[in-house]
Amino acid sequence: MHNDTQRHHRKNERGSVIIMTTLFMGFLFLMVGLCIDVSRIYMMRSELQNAADAAALTAARELNYGTGGIDDAVLRATEIVNARGFNHTAVTIASVTFAANLNDDPYLSATDAKTIASTIKFVKVTTTSASTSIIFAIGTLGSSHAETREAVAGMSAGLSGICDFFPAAVALADPSPTPGTLMTLSFTQGTGNSATLIDKQFIILEVPQFNGNGTGETATLAAGVPTSAKHLVTTST
Repeated sequence: MHNDTQRHHRKNERGSVIIMTTLFMGFLFLMVGLCIDVSRIYMMRSELQNAADAAALTAARELNYGTGGIDDAVLRATEIVNARGFNHTAVTIASVTFAANLNDDPYLSATDAKTIASTIKFVKVTTTSASTSIIFAIGTLGSSHAETREAVAGMSAGLSGICDFFPAAVALADPSPTPGTLMTLSFTQGTGNSATLIDKQFIILEVPQFNGNGTGETATLAAGVPTSAKHLVTTST
């Protein structure tokens, strides 16, 4: 009788394990399915956001305080999406709107923006709503998920002038000349890491951002490189 009781208990345990395993496998299947559906949603969201970002940045580069810049911004926002492979997942641009200030609400249509084109500095790009079907987690997420994304970009600040220094050192016998004194300077070439200068001679200083011995430096300075000024070292002899 003892052995019969043990066998009966073992049969009950096997039945319980089978039920628990079945329930666990069903729960695991649902979780895997939910992860797959959620990952597909995030992939679609990333694709939409990348398209909006690229379109907004490209459009903002066309802004020029004129009506032509607004037209070009709309054109380029659409072109960049179709030219960079986003269209293979049916990403399209729903609207391109404009504003004078970042936090303006609402942003203006291209037609309205042209009336104040001289003040327009920001562009907002909104993608057309896209959807992805839900395969496994229909009960939780529904049969499909749709959303749209947007991005805002501003036009680059224009240069107000060129850099007001040249990376050079001048040797002067008089360390405090009268302001406005006309001088004729002559260039001298150093050797290695040193140079010997006499009165009114100058050399081009080496600046880490630049290469060359004058021509390249002049071009870069004229372009208004913002990080070069802090590297300038001036000396007087």
